[in-house]
Order: sequence, then structure tokens, then C-alpha cells
Amino acid sequence: MTEELEEYYNTLVFKDNAQTRYFFDITAKMGDMAYPIISILQNRKNATGAETFKNAIEQILKNKKFTSVSVTEYNNCCDDAEAISRVEFELKKTKKMAKRKSNTPQPFGGFGNLGEANSFLEGFGKSLGMLGVEGGLSGIIKSSAAMIAQQDKLEGALGQISELKIDKKDLENEVKRLKEKNEELRDELKKAEYKLWDAERDSKNKIENLQNKLTLGSLASTGIIGALTKKFRLDEKLAGFLDEDTAAAATDTAHSDLSSVNLQASNPETAQTIAEINNYLNTLDKSRIDLIYAICQYCSQSDNELKQVYRFTQKAYQQNTTNLNSESNG
Repeated sequence: MTEELEEYYNTLVFKDNAQTRYFFDITAKMGDMAYPIISILQNRKNATGAETFKNAIEQILKNKKFTSVSVTEYNNCCDDAEAISRVEFELKKTKKMAKRKSNTPQPFGGFGNLGEANSFLEGFGKSLGMLGVEGGLSGIIKSSAAMIAQQDKLEGALGQISELKIDKKDLENEVKRLKEKNEELRDELKKAEYKLWDAERDSKNKIENLQNKLTLGSLASTGIIGALTKKFRLDEKLAGFLDEDTAAAATDTAHSDLSSVNLQASNPETAQTIAEINNYLNTLDKSRIDLIYAICQYCSQSDNELKQVYRFTQKAYQQNTTNLNSESNG
């Protein structure tokens, strides 16, 4: 086998070790005649591998009439595969391939001397150049170093990704815990709001009851409830609103003569007005009397409430008068 064929064989061994995918056609030539030895069109599965190449070359070298051999290399074995390299070797100088007889280390890597070793490396570098590998053997070393560095970076990145996944899981658990805590706080807030509403309602009712008692007590102390009680027969009604002391005061006032009221109405016009109110009240049934009583209770709190009811009544009276005039004109 020539040195060039041996160098090419070594490149194929390197590719096999690197698990690089490739296929080839091997053609032996005798003058102008070409004889296909291996073809991807005839046997795709066996058209690859350094040992296949070696066996084919040894068979070609047995026929001393072959003058050259060409190798066309492809990156796949499809019918439309494109050639990535084409090399032709002269068969003038042949040399049997050295066989490894033992594992005993030999000087110069199995070569006869340092010159042969250097020659092999130079030829190997040229073969790599023909295969598209820049920089020869040093280029392969640099590429290998770069691949190792990239592998280290990749492993570091994978480690960081694993840590980030753990952090993400912890954050998801924390978010879930906070959501559950938030729901608990919402429930507690709703319960507190319900309690507050109940307390406000109870407080409002208590205040209203107290105000009613205070108002009735005020009316009783001025003698008005006593007069109304006797006039409108509200003894039983008041008994449910007043405490014992207030009811007693109202009863005592009721038993007093209406002269206390009449004394305050010494003016004839005022007395006439009171008489008209009394006559009007005598025409009402119990439900309407209760309404009048409620209005009197409200107005008795102060002059402001009395004036407020007056202004409301005056405005309503004017509005009714306007509506009646509009209907009559229409």
C-alpha cells in the first residue's frame, strides 16, 4: 500500500472513532478502463468503514495490472447523494500494511525512525486538508480542545438549569402556601365583617329604643304625654314604651286637669286652634291617631325637628296646590 493510501486509511480510522457518518465509491483503473470495486448504488450498507476500505485496497493491489484507484466520498448513501471529496491514488509504489504483532511499545510510534514518523504526520495533515479539516493535526487538537470547553460550559449550564428548576419548585410551593393563607384571611375578614354588621345593627336598635324612651320621658315631663294619654286613651300603648318611673310620671300628669294645657293657651286664637286640632283628632281612627302621635313624638325633640316637619308640610301643600291648578286649567 502506498503512503498516500495508508494516510487516507488513517483518516477513515479517525472518522470511525469519531463516529462520523460517511460512504464511498472505490474504483480501480487499468489504463482508460475503470472497474467499480465498491459502490453505494450496489451495496449501500458495506460502502463505509476503514476496514472495508483496507480490504478493498488489498484486493486491488493483488492485481498488478491496476495503475490507480479513485475514492469518491459522500455524506449519505441516498441515490441523490452529493460527493464531498474525490481522491485518486497512483499504485506505482506499493507497500504492505504493517500488522500489529504485539502490544509492546515501539520507538517512534511503530515507525522505523523519527523521519518516518514526521513524514507520516505531514502526510496525515495533508489528507486532513483534502477532507476539509483546516490546520491539519493541530487544527484537530484545537477543535477537540474547543469541544471539551464547550462540553464543560454545557455541563455548567445544565447544572444551573437544574438549580433553577429546584428554585422554581420552591417558589411555586411558596406561592401556593401564600394563596391558601390569603383565602384563610379572606374568610376571617368576612366573619369579622358579619360580626361588625350584627354589632352595628344591635347597637342601632338599642340606640333607637333608648331615644324612644328618652323622648317619651321628655314628653311626659312636660305634661304633653299626660294630656295626650287622657285625650287619646293611649295608656296601654305608652305602657309598652316607658319604664315604670316614666309611665308613673305620665299617668300622674294624665290625671292632672287639662287646665295646665289650657293655661298655656290663654290666648283665644291659640285656644281656638287647639280646639280645631282636638276636633280633627276625634274624627280619626286608631291607625291615624298612631300616625299623628308619631309625628308629635318626633316634633317634640326640639324646635329644629318641628320646623323641619313644618317646611316639609308647607312644600307638599304648595306642590299639591300647583298640581290642582294645573289640572283645572287643563
